[in-house]
Amino acid sequence: MQFQRQRMRCDGGSFRLSKSEFYSSMSSEGVKSSFQRVNVNGIWKLQENTMTMLAAEIIGTAMYLYIGYMGSVGSIGSAPSALQRALAFGLSMNFIIMTIGHISGAHLNPAITIGAVILGLKSIPTGVIYILGQLIGAIVGYGILKWITPADLFNDGKSNSTESLCVNVVYPGLSSVQGLLIEIFCMCFLVCAACATWDPRCSHLTDSVALKFGFLVTLLSFTAGPYTGCGMNPVRSFAPALWNGNWEDHWVS
Repeated sequence: MQFQRQRMRCDGGSFRLSKSEFYSSMSSEGVKSSFQRVNVNGIWKLQENTMTMLAAEIIGTAMYLYIGYMGSVGSIGSAPSALQRALAFGLSMNFIIMTIGHISGAHLNPAITIGAVILGLKSIPTGVIYILGQLIGAIVGYGILKWITPADLFNDGKSNSTESLCVNVVYPGLSSVQGLLIEIFCMCFLVCAACATWDPRCSHLTDSVALKFGFLVTLLSFTAGPYTGCGMNPVRSFAPALWNGNWEDHWVS
C-alpha cells in the first residue's frame, strides 16, 4: 500500500495545512460547511443540511441566553455583580460553541450570520433561516426562564419590577448616540473575531475557539455592561423587550 505524504507549507516557522488539505481532512460535514464558501450560483439557494443547522441555532440560542439571563436574576437587596453577569454569558457561550459549533457554526447572533453571508460562507436564504432560528431561540430561552422563576425572584435585585430584567437601556448620563457607538464597537469586535476564525489561515487554531469566544464575550460584557448592558446581539436584546413590553432605547442595541 502506498501512502501519499501530505504537503505542508511552512509559514513563520510553523507548519500548516493548505486550504484544500484542511477541507479534505475534515470528517464532519458541519465543520466543513462552516468554513467553505458558497458557490456564486448557490448564493440564492438553501444550503445542504439547513434544517439541521436551523434546529441547532434554535436550541443553541435558547440555551445560551437562558443561562446568560439566569445569571442576571437577583433577589431583593442582592443584585448580581457585573462579573457574575459577564461570566454567565461568557461561559454559556463557551458551552454552546462546544456543543453545536460542529453543526451550525454556533452563530447565535444575526450580526455573525450577516457577516458569514457577506463573506459567502452562508447563502442568503440560509442566512435568513439562521436569523429566524436565533429569534425563536431567544424568545424561547427567556420565556422558559420567566416561566420557571418565581415572580418575586424574577427581578434585577433592585426592585420588584420585571420590566427591566435583561432589557438593555442606555444608562443615565449617556446619550443614545454614545450608547449606539458602544454597541457598534462591541458588535464589530465580536464579528471580527468570527471572521478571524473563518479565515483558512487560522484553521490550525480552531481547537480553542470556544474558550476564546467565551473570554471575549466575558470581556465585552464586563467592560461595556455599565454603559448599555452590552447587548452586542440583536436577539439577546429583542427577547426581554418583547416579553416585558419594554422597548426603551431598544433601537440602540
